Amino acid sequence: MGVTRYPLIPRESITTDRIRDLAVTGAKVANATLEKGKLVADTVRLEVPIPVLTNEQTGLAATATGVIYTAPYSFLISSDMLQSAKAVYLEADIEASATDSVTAVELYDATAGAVRGAASANAGDRVRSADLKASLVAGNEHTVRVNVTTASATAGATTGVRRAALILVVGVS
Repeated sequence: MGVTRYPLIPRESITTDRIRDLAVTGAKVANATLEKGKLVADTVRLEVPIPVLTNEQTGLAATATGVIYTAPYSFLISSDMLQSAKAVYLEADIEASATDSVTAVELYDATAGAVRGAASANAGDRVRSADLKASLVAGNEHTVRVNVTTASATAGATTGVRRAALILVVGVS
């Protein structure tokens, strides 16, 4: 068995950006040769889920409106988190025994006493809020609340939240 050798491409035949130090080898980029400054902003985006409600809350009454559960713990939204984030969403898995109720899983700013955003639906997996980043305040403590915003007319109707997570979208730029 012989080794197949391919001819090198002469430097003068490369008409786009100059390739230095053989950084590009065929369709691959050699390790440690891609420079951060050469990437277009947000070329690479990662979604990091941060669990904010891990103790499933099911069988909650959905026959009247109002906050029916508040998580017993809070978490800090830091300036580092906001500086690194390109977007922030609240995502939840919501269930309901009747189709006429609406449940909002709220990100509640306990320091300011304000709802910063909510994932809202009758039922669904991965129900996602609008982007909350602009509404968040660095240095404030936050918690998660379950709020029935539209009550069910069905006697004994229930709602529940299986999980909730803060989705931090981080862009590499």
